[in-house]
Amino acid sequence: MQGMSNEGSAIAAERLAARVEREGPVLKLETGGIGVFCPELAGKVDKENSEHLFVVESLADLFRRHERVRWSEVRSLIATRSAELTSAQTLEALQSRMRQALDALCGRELDATPAVWKVMAHPLVPLVIDGLDARGTAAIERALHLRYTTQVEQVIHRRHLLRNFLIGRAESRAIAAELKRRVRSGRSALDYAQSLLSLRERIGLDKVTYLVTVQLIAISGVPGMMAACLLLAMQMHPHWRQRIEEEFAPLSDAEIHALPIARIPCTMRFLKEVMRLYSTPFNNRRVAACDLQVEGEAIAEGTVFELSSFIQHRSAKYWDDPLQFDPDRWLPERRKRTAGIYVPYGFPTRSCVGSAVGNAQLVLLCALLAREFRFTPSADYRPEVRMEGFAIPAALHGTFSRRTAGA
Repeated sequence: MQGMSNEGSAIAAERLAARVEREGPVLKLETGGIGVFCPELAGKVDKENSEHLFVVESLADLFRRHERVRWSEVRSLIATRSAELTSAQTLEALQSRMRQALDALCGRELDATPAVWKVMAHPLVPLVIDGLDARGTAAIERALHLRYTTQVEQVIHRRHLLRNFLIGRAESRAIAAELKRRVRSGRSALDYAQSLLSLRERIGLDKVTYLVTVQLIAISGVPGMMAACLLLAMQMHPHWRQRIEEEFAPLSDAEIHALPIARIPCTMRFLKEVMRLYSTPFNNRRVAACDLQVEGEAIAEGTVFELSSFIQHRSAKYWDDPLQFDPDRWLPERRKRTAGIYVPYGFPTRSCVGSAVGNAQLVLLCALLAREFRFTPSADYRPEVRMEGFAIPAALHGTFSRRTAGA
């Protein structure tokens, strides 16, 4: 799981960045782990570690021998399916579900951060595992919300441990039931689960269920938090919101579902800058799968080491005025070399293999906010972002409403 050490937390990010400047990019952290805060070194150690990662063993392996499968093979399956899930037809259905979720929010004042998280997370479920009945869908949505409260809001109550266990078990049972139905019936679906099901004979159904759960974990925090930051940036920079609205105005729905990147350059620069400034999560924690060496520091197998897109994205070493929100820094004539430095979806060898879907969904959200929906902040709203592992717009209270014709 990606998380934060005390020293790697966003609250201490400035102090950590200062240490990097004073002591170099490889640091011993208060937690006892190692921090690697240089793009080249981070990419190198992450790549070496990734080559030794296998799908975790399960209890079933005590009774049945299964083949060990490398994570790189799993990632390849997911990446291939991600490309297939950005077809115009699939994106039309995804945007329809997002539109329904936004419609359900209209007309009442609310905290937009958890509301937008739901608009992003719940419509993604059919892309991970389609064909669930109402009970199965409800079980997975409860598990998504639980992860949101623990990962993002960082709310953990010991008295809820049994409840949380039961929520996780219900999710696993819903996934396993759908996978078994597919095996029995021969039915297939255009989702991540179907790609992972191709590994069943080699690793068993339990591990396939686990891998589908990992994909659900991936949609539990980052897409929704990035969308909330996008909404916040639109409120803080209304001239950019207007430019986005102007770009989408002449486009038809069919054109939007085809992702006309070349026709929405302002929108794409805006999205890139939101993802740079509000990197989420701030740190990527890894467990060394083998003995590693980086700049003379030994990282023993089983030791935690940390990488940070947050520090890279806000470092004056790589960016002009790094704390300034400036989408025009992505103009061709101003753009600097960003390979290995700009890593909004994680470091290359372990980056989010669903990034194609993630980018597409953010474009769809921009289209909905530019053409169909309006968010009006409360009168007492003050822009604020809590930096606590995730960039979380705080008290983003306001009201969603449908745009009227010509508005």
